[in-house]
Amino acid sequence: MKYRSILTGLLVLGLLPAVALAQQTRDITTPGTGFEVDMDYLAAINETVIKGSTPPPDSYTDYFVEGRIYISPNDRLTIRPGERLVFRSENSGLVIEGRLDARGQAVDDIVFTSLNDYLINVTGVHSATGWNHLYTAWKGEWQIPTSIWADAVEAAERNYRVIIDRNHSAIGGGSRVRVKFQANSANDTVFEGASIGVRSASDFQTTPTRLKFSGANSVVIPAGDSVWSDWATFNFSSSADYLVHLNMLPNHSVRYLEELDQTHQYYKDTSAVETMTPNVEDYLPSDRLSWVEEIEIEIPNLWSLLWTEQKPDRVFFNRNVGREESSLSRLDADREWYWEPSSKILFVYSTANPETGLTPYGIEVGYYSFETSGSSKPAAVSVPASMDSELSRSLTSDMETTRGIFQITTVTGVVAASPKPAEWDALEFDSITGKSFLKFVTIHYADIGVYCNNIVAGMLDIEHCTIENNHTGIYLFRASPLISENPSISYNKLNILDNGEIKTSSGAGIFMERNSNPLIRINTIQGNEGIGIIIHGITASPLPRLGQLFASDSHENVGRNNFLVVYKDPVNQTGRIGQRHITNETPNTIYAHRNFWGVTDPSVIDSIFIFDDDENPSAGPVEYLPFYVRQTEVSPDAWDSYR
Repeated sequence: MKYRSILTGLLVLGLLPAVALAQQTRDITTPGTGFEVDMDYLAAINETVIKGSTPPPDSYTDYFVEGRIYISPNDRLTIRPGERLVFRSENSGLVIEGRLDARGQAVDDIVFTSLNDYLINVTGVHSATGWNHLYTAWKGEWQIPTSIWADAVEAAERNYRVIIDRNHSAIGGGSRVRVKFQANSANDTVFEGASIGVRSASDFQTTPTRLKFSGANSVVIPAGDSVWSDWATFNFSSSADYLVHLNMLPNHSVRYLEELDQTHQYYKDTSAVETMTPNVEDYLPSDRLSWVEEIEIEIPNLWSLLWTEQKPDRVFFNRNVGREESSLSRLDADREWYWEPSSKILFVYSTANPETGLTPYGIEVGYYSFETSGSSKPAAVSVPASMDSELSRSLTSDMETTRGIFQITTVTGVVAASPKPAEWDALEFDSITGKSFLKFVTIHYADIGVYCNNIVAGMLDIEHCTIENNHTGIYLFRASPLISENPSISYNKLNILDNGEIKTSSGAGIFMERNSNPLIRINTIQGNEGIGIIIHGITASPLPRLGQLFASDSHENVGRNNFLVVYKDPVNQTGRIGQRHITNETPNTIYAHRNFWGVTDPSVIDSIFIFDDDENPSAGPVEYLPFYVRQTEVSPDAWDSYR
């Protein structure tokens, strides 16, 4: 676990100069003088906590936690029903050394979760559709002063020099090109051939690339109409200039008519009868000076979308967080994106078609839920002098690193491929000085959902909680809390380390060591990738109370836990998730009477779902008989009803 640093402690005591505050991570520590605080108070005095300003669709009050919150001995933090703490990084967490009162209600719980979980599974995202990977590299009206246009009165063959205006070119280069031609003539225009190539001093630098029209070399363009060439394989770059060569029938004349200070150009078939007096009645006017109108390029892996809102705060690729790049030219790998502010175009790099290849979610865009542009918190916080002298604060004006979460318009309502465990650290209880409560609390996507160190019996109640999708649900080190009536301590995931080993406690619903003697009753434990409950340690071994008949505490040590079996294929009951319900690695005899084991065959329970002295002669037995043959209902009043 990541414990409070000495630096943080010295800051609380006022033993370090103020300059150290700016160097510290975004943590906040209460003074340890009997302070009572709530989330609103923490949000008011420190940027470690930011309160969401936009009500989410599910009516929670959100607090976004950047670093760690330390509640010192003798202080108390109260978290109220309907409050949700969103931890923004793997270094975010809540450490309780004093007291925590987090008592939600059955219809108004408290939530601890990660930023990605909030964004994807709670609020949803803008689904971005209509992606394009065709880019206009040049248009007639984008010509630059050195562009050269044909000005011959009559010509059967013309070269047009095209110099790319980089202020308008969407991208530096492409792998395919096509050209749009406009028939600026009173009669049909006939191209007998067209090509494009890189220009040298006076001609094509190399053999040009032939442009075709529906597979043919020639095309007839009706008067006043336009046509695109077929796509041609061509390495296009904005660092070169180009020649577009046209070979056409010699019957297209140009005439000019002076009208005030504006010159108009007219086209007419040369076979028509002309008079000496300018007469434009039979001519088609145009303010263009050529037949070449536009050049478009294609880049297969670079996609664009006109995104008229402000710059996105995050872009997700099939529910994976994308990487923002600082310029368009840096987009060269999957899941990278860039928003071009002048054109308000969102560019993404994706080897798969965003519309069809990134299924089922595609590309989604999100925004933080409170104003950030041009705003910042002051360098000092205006609070009463008594508070100012007692609380440590690390403040910054960089709102970019403290923004909380996104303001989104749609909700998908589906479980995402991301988020994942360890997106935040833990809710940690460390040698607490006062009775603490976790009731009707949901904890998701932490490294360890609830970590308890040196907690004596009677000091912590964990009741009616849902603890899921962490690496470890509950970790007990010399800790003996009450763990009762929790509807789900489930679906916690294995943590495979870089060297390929599995972290010992990971994948467990409950892991305990070092004289931990918790009372565990009326819980549902299922689908953990490792073990439901691991009882670990040869010396100073834990002795959990999982149900014992005829014992002095049997009135409260009732068992009645549901150890359920979860399969990847529930229909055929194949692909069981998790290894055992209980693993006893200690020499102690573990009593686990009156529990439901998901099956009713004693031999299966003993050989498949319990690991004890039968598998390890150094371990003690797990006494599981008698057991229940049906599941116990875990409801808010389950214990009261049982009593």
